[in-house]
Amino acid sequence: MDRRHRDRTPLFVPCLVHCAVTGRLLGHAVDLSPRGLRVVCARPLELFLDYPLVLRMDDGRTEVRELALEARCVWTMREQKPRVDSAGFEFRQVNPHLEALLEEFGGRCRTRRQVS
Repeated sequence: MDRRHRDRTPLFVPCLVHCAVTGRLLGHAVDLSPRGLRVVCARPLELFLDYPLVLRMDDGRTEVRELALEARCVWTMREQKPRVDSAGFEFRQVNPHLEALLEEFGGRCRTRRQVS
């Protein structure tokens, strides 16, 4: 299944992604859906590993929101311009708290369907 056909929310609200175990910053989320996310990474990540993640959203207007999720890295890509690493994560299970968070920030995010 082509992941790009799923609904996703491009994030215009800063969302840092940390490892829940080590606290290490993995990167920042740029797209988010109830089933997964795309992260621009601080460094390359290992493919097909399960990661305990903490998403930290801070729009500067409301209180900071944090959400812990289990996710598997299902793809990685090195982009040349700009030179960054990206990774796609698939959540191990749908989280109702994430859906509520997407609803809350929905006024400041546009949901779009990208068709290739």
